[in-house]
Amino acid sequence: MQIGWNPLPEGVESVKVALSAVLTDSTVDWGKRGLDEIYEACGPEPAKGLAEGACKVLVRSVVQPVTFRKVGEIEHFRDGPDTPVSGKEEDFKVSPPNGSFIRRFSEPDRALRIDRLFSTAERIRNYLAYASALALPVVGILVSRDFLYPVRMESSPSQYMPNVGVPFSTERTQEWYKVFEEAYARTQLLLDTLSPSEPSGRAVSLVGESIWTADVEERFFYAWRALEVIASSDLSRARGELSAGNPKPLEPYLERASAALSQGHEFRIDPQVRVEVSVTSRLSAGDAKIVPKLYELRNAIAHGEVTPAQHLEVLNLNLPIVRLARTIAETTLKVQPGSSG
Repeated sequence: MQIGWNPLPEGVESVKVALSAVLTDSTVDWGKRGLDEIYEACGPEPAKGLAEGACKVLVRSVVQPVTFRKVGEIEHFRDGPDTPVSGKEEDFKVSPPNGSFIRRFSEPDRALRIDRLFSTAERIRNYLAYASALALPVVGILVSRDFLYPVRMESSPSQYMPNVGVPFSTERTQEWYKVFEEAYARTQLLLDTLSPSEPSGRAVSLVGESIWTADVEERFFYAWRALEVIASSDLSRARGELSAGNPKPLEPYLERASAALSQGHEFRIDPQVRVEVSVTSRLSAGDAKIVPKLYELRNAIAHGEVTPAQHLEVLNLNLPIVRLARTIAETTLKVQPGSSG
């Protein structure tokens, strides 16, 4: 290995570079262990006490204990070869906290009941990804009087490990733990206050899905769908305002129509226009400048015609579109962390 910092800044004669590793115990099935804890908490009869059509979904995060280990250190000199640094530090082991969630509902139709059981588990996972901005692993069980099914939606520890080296101090450990604890509290708040069928609930779940999925095109598409859900809701609200005698919310859409019609072009309020207006109204016109490029790539993904150059653009815009979708989704939420209502 060579140090790429050459030449060193003026006045710096040498620099030390530590090599560290994050280790997990691969001999333990952490998902199974999490499921065992859920079954133990439920007792021998998870469906006991449930009425006909009643359901419950129990989900638990399974963030793994990890060990931070210093595996080497090199000192790089301005004039001279790289020199290994002797000395070994103790491993630093941490066990991040996990969170548990329960949702209950009733559904008389059996097929719909089973579908809702699975979709509820996925929604909890997505809300947790939204709240933490991390692809946290979860396991759970889906329960009704005639149905019991375990689910595992796990992810690699590399997707939620902190980007820090060693030594990993006790103070930094507590700061890291706080990230998880706040995410669990926010997830519970979202579950308690959002309806899965309302635009904000759908948008939050879609953003969480975009954070969770590993495929770059799927991530991009889920984030775009979140933007479009909110944008369509904004347009519906503007139309409702017009019907009530207030044309102002619809004016941004009509301005775009007048420009096109004055040049003899047909005009329709397509998804790009809806998202542009929504982002402009909720954030700023500057934030909306990226929307035409996002829509172009969205169409390429939807129609299965992504060129290598476009795939690189999708990859480079993955983080920006997820951040934009999450920021827009935040503007729809009435209850924020720390608020009382």
